[in-house]
Amino acid sequence: MREELNQKKIDSWQGILYVLGIVLLVAVISFAMQFVAYILKMQVITIISFVGIVVVATLLIKKRLQNYAYIIDRGNMGVERSTGNNRKLLAEFHIKDIVWHGPLAELPEEYKNVSHSKLTFLPLAGAYGVVYRDLNGFMRRIAISPSDAFIGELKARQEKIRERAEKKQAAAERAAREEQEENQEE
Repeated sequence: MREELNQKKIDSWQGILYVLGIVLLVAVISFAMQFVAYILKMQVITIISFVGIVVVATLLIKKRLQNYAYIIDRGNMGVERSTGNNRKLLAEFHIKDIVWHGPLAELPEEYKNVSHSKLTFLPLAGAYGVVYRDLNGFMRRIAISPSDAFIGELKARQEKIRERAEKKQAAAERAAREEQEENQEE
C-alpha cells in the first residue's frame, strides 16, 4: 500500500507570482545590504547577504515542493520524501519492530525522549506517531500524517505478524515438548 501526502497544487499564475515575489524580495534585500555596505565601507557584507538570500530562498522553495509517501510493503513500512522527480527513502523498518503507534498527543511518557523525525509538512498537533527499533536496536520515533485507511492497514499487518509469531512459537514449544517426551521414553 502506498499513500501520498502532497502539497496543495497551485496554478500557473500563482507560480509566476511566487517567482516574481521571490525575485523582488531578493532585489530589495540585496539593494538594502549594498546600501549598508556602502555606508559602512565593508563590501564583504554584500557578498555574505547575497549568499544568505540564495540559501534562504532555496530552502523556502524546497520546503514548498516536498511531498511525502507512506509505504507498507509486505512486512516493512517506509517513508519517502520526493521533491520533483527526486525520491529519497527517509525511514524503513519492519512492522514487527514497531513498539508503539498512535496519535502523538497520546504518546506515552517513556517515548518522549526518543530520537524523532517530522516526516510530514502538516502541523504536529494532528500527527500520528510511530515508535520503532531500528536495525541497530536504537529506538526511533517518526511523526507522519497518514489517512485512516493507512492506519487500519498498518494495524491489520501488525496483527497478522503477531499472530504468525505466536503460531511459530507455539509450534516450537510443541516440538520441544515432543522431543522431551521422546527422550524420557528412551
